[in-house]
Amino acid sequence: MNTPFSGPRPLRHWVAGLLTVLAATAVAATARAQNPTNYVTDQFEVTMRRAPSAGNTAIVRVLRSGTPLVVLERDAGNGWSRVRLTTSDTEGYVLTRYLMSEPDARSQLASLRERVDTLRNESGDQGRELDDLRQASAESARRIAALDQENQRLEIELSDLQAKAANVISIDRENTSLRKELTDTQIVLEALQQENDELSSRRIMHWFLIGAAVLLAGVVVGLVLPGLRRRKRGGYGSGDLL
Repeated sequence: MNTPFSGPRPLRHWVAGLLTVLAATAVAATARAQNPTNYVTDQFEVTMRRAPSAGNTAIVRVLRSGTPLVVLERDAGNGWSRVRLTTSDTEGYVLTRYLMSEPDARSQLASLRERVDTLRNESGDQGRELDDLRQASAESARRIAALDQENQRLEIELSDLQAKAANVISIDRENTSLRKELTDTQIVLEALQQENDELSSRRIMHWFLIGAAVLLAGVVVGLVLPGLRRRKRGGYGSGDLL
């Protein structure tokens, strides 16, 4: 009976290689599971000594990475620097190669995180301020709309008042015209009254003259009529003519 390994030689080599790769992969996976990857800590400690030497010189204290120092003196020959802590008057020597002009990555990261938190808080405050501004803008828009309505109402009232004022002016002009006409009419009436008075005076005078004439005529007739009667009875004599 034929088996996978009893065939042609190239096939046997291919199968053998595949099995080898699978075995190596399984061994590597097992090794990773038993020995997980670890990383070197970024926490570094530097010794501050009383003298610029790493021998039996006494250690003043151990400085953690990121500790701020004031460099008082550098010795390029032996590679040591005399430093002082910024938080106290403690002085000592440390290797110059362990000093750098910027804070360590951990301190910078912490500072950046604080900055990010501050920016987030500021962003939150700005967001709240933006919401307040949006609310204030919406309130202003409502007030503007209300003022527009009030303005329209006042314009309508103003138009009505202007129309009423125009009517009042027209009525006043009519009253002025009527007053003038009334004054003219009163002048005419006074003139007519004066003419009437004059006519009345003339009529009275006329009737007075007529009455006087009638009276005079009556007197004349009263004087002449008796003489005429006597003449008719006796005739005219020489004595009557004298």
